[in-house]
Amino acid sequence: MPVPIIMLHHVNDFPDPGIADWSIDTEKFKLLLDIIEHKGLKTTTFEEIEERNGAIHQKSVILSFDDCPAALFEFAVPELLNRNMKAVFSIPTAQIGGYNSWDMAEQGFSKVALITTAQLQYLGSKDMEIASHGQHHLRASQISAENFTEEISASKMIIETLTEKKSTYLYLPLWGCTKKLPTTFKADWLQVWPFYLPGERK
Repeated sequence: MPVPIIMLHHVNDFPDPGIADWSIDTEKFKLLLDIIEHKGLKTTTFEEIEERNGAIHQKSVILSFDDCPAALFEFAVPELLNRNMKAVFSIPTAQIGGYNSWDMAEQGFSKVALITTAQLQYLGSKDMEIASHGQHHLRASQISAENFTEEISASKMIIETLTEKKSTYLYLPLWGCTKKLPTTFKADWLQVWPFYLPGERK
């Protein structure tokens, strides 16, 4: 059964230039969660779906946060916890407790602090899932299979050390990249979910 994934980055009322296109404000975020509740949807994670061998609630939805800005702890994380909701948090592991160096280098964005080790462990203790977003936020479609393997393997090891849980899920930097994985890449432990934009699925 297909599970809708709501992909988010920043929840911020006053985003800096550059990240504004990747942000929603706190009122819109609350509205999103209100709609999920009103529709009778149940938030889940990839980890939970795997644990149940795919036997999930028929009205499941996944909330995901890419890059993991530390500001999520100011509003988004407390709001999720208050509503007993789950989410998936994917972070480039080389920048845990660091900042969005890739955005600054590639697009001239403002510096944004990212979630720390302690915060990731706290999220894991609250049944949130910590997923790989690569090691350095490199574009999978622009690196070799060897470099790609190094990226996700290093990320996997770091996440498993931090969370003391098996890590098998990868959120590739930049949506749509699941269609551009290096053709020679293989990893028996990795789960890559096909990603469709609205109207793409046949």
